[in-house]
Amino acid sequence: MINRRAILGAVAAAVTAVSANPALADWPENPITFVIGFREGGGVDTMMRYIGNRLEEKLGVAVVMESRAGGGGTVASTYLKDQPGDGYTYAAAITSTYSFNTLADDAPIAIDDFTYIAGVNRFSEAYLSKDTNWSSFEEMVAFGKDRGYLSYASLIPLDRLVMQALAKKAGFELDILPTRGGSEARAALLAGDADFTMVGASGFNMIGENDVIGLATPNPERLSTLPDLPTINELGYAGYVVNFGTVVAPAGVSDDIRDAMSAAVNEITAEDGFVELVQNRLGATPMQISASELDAMVREQAELFKSLKAELE
Repeated sequence: MINRRAILGAVAAAVTAVSANPALADWPENPITFVIGFREGGGVDTMMRYIGNRLEEKLGVAVVMESRAGGGGTVASTYLKDQPGDGYTYAAAITSTYSFNTLADDAPIAIDDFTYIAGVNRFSEAYLSKDTNWSSFEEMVAFGKDRGYLSYASLIPLDRLVMQALAKKAGFELDILPTRGGSEARAALLAGDADFTMVGASGFNMIGENDVIGLATPNPERLSTLPDLPTINELGYAGYVVNFGTVVAPAGVSDDIRDAMSAAVNEITAEDGFVELVQNRLGATPMQISASELDAMVREQAELFKSLKAELE
């Protein structure tokens, strides 16, 4: 039976909390802007447009989407950090925008430039190769040790760092082939210019075509779409992480506005429509990550990446 008294009590408590905080009582009264750090039509953009449309309905104000793609979310986040922390401007990016991109000596952004609002999904990734001299990740590593090296088509500096650290631990030399993204990396694999590469969910359909095989996933659990692939952790290479989609605000946003926006976003990411979009169309895992959890996650990842960089120096 629904406890009407409990529900009315909770509503009254929420109203009292809002009334006691004038800033939250007046928020939002203006349009909200989301700066999207990745290309239009991509996974981050697609998810944020769904979230933005639902936020308009929930918050009763317009939500404007603005594309500022580039630098793995750094372009959008550099813009964001200079905006007022009044709860009206946010960026959509990924965890490595803040946990990894901030570690460069000339980075235009720092971890503490932002208020972390919510995590919305975990991306699915896998290592692929062509069926040549091996049929598994372990066999490929053994081949690399015998030959002396393996070649890897790298998408971005982060996956390059992670794979260099793994190669050092496994005991083989890694020949890096830098690329400008997933399409170029996949082309290098198919052309035989690289022994293996990493792909997101959009590249999983390569498996079984042109002698391409799946090797492993850096995700913490096996992928529901590729359940036969072992995780990197299972193979003994612990500590490797994947990216999460994020909603972030400038530093200085009040705790009340931060928590209100975090709750609104997390309610949306639990909806059937969002779950279907993320799982079936994007091949990722929908998540409900709170502001404090996301803040801790970003800082934990940053410490991991610092340690990996130190190992390679």
